[in-house]
Amino acid sequence: MELEQPEEPESTQPVPEQDSAKEPTKKVWNLRPRRKTSISLPVIASWALTVVFFISMLLPVTALVDCSKCLLACTTKGIMISSPQEITKLEICCEGDCLIRQATSNVTYELPQEMLLRDYTCKSHFWTTASETCTVHTTCPAVGDCSLIDCLFCIDHVANPNCSPRWAAFLTGILMCFILCMCGCTLCLLRICSFNVRALMSICYCIVGCGTLCTRKTTQQAQTLARTTGIAARARIMRQQLNQASRKPSTNRTGVETCSSGPDTW
Repeated sequence: MELEQPEEPESTQPVPEQDSAKEPTKKVWNLRPRRKTSISLPVIASWALTVVFFISMLLPVTALVDCSKCLLACTTKGIMISSPQEITKLEICCEGDCLIRQATSNVTYELPQEMLLRDYTCKSHFWTTASETCTVHTTCPAVGDCSLIDCLFCIDHVANPNCSPRWAAFLTGILMCFILCMCGCTLCLLRICSFNVRALMSICYCIVGCGTLCTRKTTQQAQTLARTTGIAARARIMRQQLNQASRKPSTNRTGVETCSSGPDTW
């Protein structure tokens, strides 16, 4: 597709000679048709894309915020972030650990002690609006073991005696005394508990012994009763046998008498 532009006829003025300065000038118009100039569409599209490309490259540059007052300061607990009032939101990342929150004048981001024992790098992003942002990064050196101890009566002094040897020795003595006192109290409690346990066991033995005696007496009484019952039964049986035995001779005698008296009567 080509675009044509109309051209106007050019006016040609001859150069006046020195001798004919007084003669009036005449305008001569060149009415011959000139070659038409054409602009193709691909050329226009390429120039338009070039302009759009440069504008898109300039947009991130114009979106950056002048964050000269945004600072990252290394501390013994982590990193402290300072930002002006124009900052509304911030993000801080240190070795993969990130924190996103609303911005304030000073924010302290505490890091674990394992990270503080070696060099680490932190990178922070600051926002004034949803699109305007700036980035600040810093590298913090490793913190010593003694600088991480921020307590007075703690086991860290005993574990690191090279930081404060006298205080570590004092805490070690207190710890040993405490351990000995606890052992003594434990032994006293065991003695008291053992006495109570023995008394309880003796009471249990007495109760069990009384129950055993009662059971034995009951068993003996039952056995005695069974024996007496058996003896009485045997005595009855013997009496019955004796009675039966005593009855048999009398019947024989009567039978003999009847037999002997029979022939006499005959």
